[in-house]
Amino acid sequence: MTFSRLLRVLPVLLGLPALALGQQFAPQIQFFTERGAPGLATFAPGSEPGFYEKMDVLRAVLNLQPTDELRLEKTETDVLGLTHEKYRQWHRGVRLEHATVSVHAKDGLLQSVSGNFCPLKTMDVRPAISERQAFGQALQFIGAEEYMWQVPSEGVAAPTGELSIVEDIRGGTGAMRLAWKFDIYAHRPVGRDLVFVDAQTGAILLKDAIIKHANAPGTAATRYSGIRNITADEQANGTFRLREAPRGTGQGVETFDMNKGTSYANAVDFVDNDNDWTAAEWDNSDEDNAALDAHWGAEMTYDYFSQKHNRNSYDNAGSKLKSYVHFSTNYDNAFWDGSRMTYGDGGALFSPLTCMDVCAHEIGHGVCQFTCNLVYANEPGALNESLSDIWGACVEKFADPNKQTWLIGEEIVLSGNALRYMSNPNLANDPDTYLGTFWYTGSGDNGGVHTNSGVFNFFFYLLSQGGNGTNDLGHSYTVTGIGTDDAAKIVYRAESIYMTSTTNYPQARPLLIQAATDLFGGSSQQTISVHNAMHAVGIGDPYGACPQPGNPLAYNITPTGASIHWQAAVGGSNYRLEYKSAQAPAWTVVPGLTSTNYVITGLQANTIYDSRLKTFCTNGDSSVYVNRKFTTQNNGACPEQYELNNTLATAATFPLNESKTALIQTNLDVDYYTFTLTAAQTITATMTTLPADYDIKLL
Repeated sequence: MTFSRLLRVLPVLLGLPALALGQQFAPQIQFFTERGAPGLATFAPGSEPGFYEKMDVLRAVLNLQPTDELRLEKTETDVLGLTHEKYRQWHRGVRLEHATVSVHAKDGLLQSVSGNFCPLKTMDVRPAISERQAFGQALQFIGAEEYMWQVPSEGVAAPTGELSIVEDIRGGTGAMRLAWKFDIYAHRPVGRDLVFVDAQTGAILLKDAIIKHANAPGTAATRYSGIRNITADEQANGTFRLREAPRGTGQGVETFDMNKGTSYANAVDFVDNDNDWTAAEWDNSDEDNAALDAHWGAEMTYDYFSQKHNRNSYDNAGSKLKSYVHFSTNYDNAFWDGSRMTYGDGGALFSPLTCMDVCAHEIGHGVCQFTCNLVYANEPGALNESLSDIWGACVEKFADPNKQTWLIGEEIVLSGNALRYMSNPNLANDPDTYLGTFWYTGSGDNGGVHTNSGVFNFFFYLLSQGGNGTNDLGHSYTVTGIGTDDAAKIVYRAESIYMTSTTNYPQARPLLIQAATDLFGGSSQQTISVHNAMHAVGIGDPYGACPQPGNPLAYNITPTGASIHWQAAVGGSNYRLEYKSAQAPAWTVVPGLTSTNYVITGLQANTIYDSRLKTFCTNGDSSVYVNRKFTTQNNGACPEQYELNNTLATAATFPLNESKTALIQTNLDVDYYTFTLTAAQTITATMTTLPADYDIKLL
């Protein structure tokens, strides 16, 4: 056997054979993340490893390197009796910001491994710029007039920097970078963000908003929730405050008046003489009755999560639900800031923003923060927003089923409509299909987090209520509704157990299917409806259909060609690849492919190309297409240096008695190959054309 490599930067580590360790545990990989690591690995009944083998399983399935470390972050046991351990990934003593891995076990046996592990080559974790320099860059980027730590009455300390490793989301490169992380809380204008500053260059890599604003445009007449039972506390002088402690097993609910100011330290209680908070007293020119909605809304949200999901407040640790009403003047917004809810009185767009579904929406951001903590940008941010809309709808139905469950914010919008329409997102120019009509691709609104939330909103509506039609991709669908309660159980389990900070729309699908399978069984109507509802919004195939090829990738892109790789579809016999320039009317068709890789040649330089793949199954059916775009390079540009086989998950098959030629990305590049030998064969490896030292390792 001969190995021939063209090495650009050395040394290189060659690992052989790939997947050998993982196979002893027989994991079934449901999907891979963009970085080539398993996003969800399950074990068939009868083949589950013991819980005591968890670290061996993680080392094998994730191919942990000596520089990788998994630190236990929390352990929980759910109502189904499953134990969940969540680990945070560290590299050379520095935390990876959004890289977590969870193991799920029952009765002493591992059921699955999930997360967003990042296969990371060795990084230099020594910053080139100081914490002080990075802090200056962060402040310049935020550009606030005043910060919380500059206001003595707020009691907020100036932030300190923490080294972390984070993806360059803002720059769009996808590279993992060493960063200084700061929690920047602005007082004027109000805002709170985690800001990541490149520790080598000072560039801003990511702004992750802690304050999530409900500022999507919409309309509805102002009306509140009528006469409701609330709980307040009585003072020694016989008056009552909008405070309740405890509520259930939690610490309680408290509601405060900011008197149109912006200082939380100066907020005061709402006080009533007889605990009969009448319209004559509180429906005044200051609109103080908005505080009663905020208080009742927080109480109902606590009760919903407690009764429906066995969750004790937003953090599952019983923390107080604190609401602050009358924030600033003519403030057309409401937000969650990481520990409390804040509501403006509205101005040009809204009346006071304390209607039931908005209250539950804001607290829902707290639930997300203390579960999967979805990054507030792009697709994870759209899921974050949609989850809050889902909880707004569910709490509203729980507390007042006579309200319009599938409209968000219809009671506060002055123009008479709603913020968002879960049953028909297009009414607000939001998409109901992944990458379909109204899908937003710009940088505004943190990458369209409010707009693109429409896709998951519509998924939840269909899962709950059912429906049929044809989506923006031309795919017909039929979904049997399973009811709001069962749909909410599935979504809550996916959010609290399986989703991670960077879960995107395609990754959410198998996680939701796994959650439904846990709760109701793999062949249940609930699980079937999850398949079909995700198909309806343009993600994956309907239940029982010929599956799509998995996760197509374009790589080794040159001015005249590109390689296309995809994951095999279970039950598929062959694939059809089609491609064309974005402006061309006809597709070039490559039928009958039996491998999962194809090299396209004869392309035009500096041109956007569309490609699409479909599966043909052994039963004669075919899948719907899965689409991807790529752009060829300019003439004279260097070929793409990234190689596909840099993880165990994408190891290339090495035919015996043949040579291989490959580029090396960096001096820390690691490439994997797998081959099969019989007992009588031997290995002979010859490396040629070597301008420097290298390493080869047989695993």
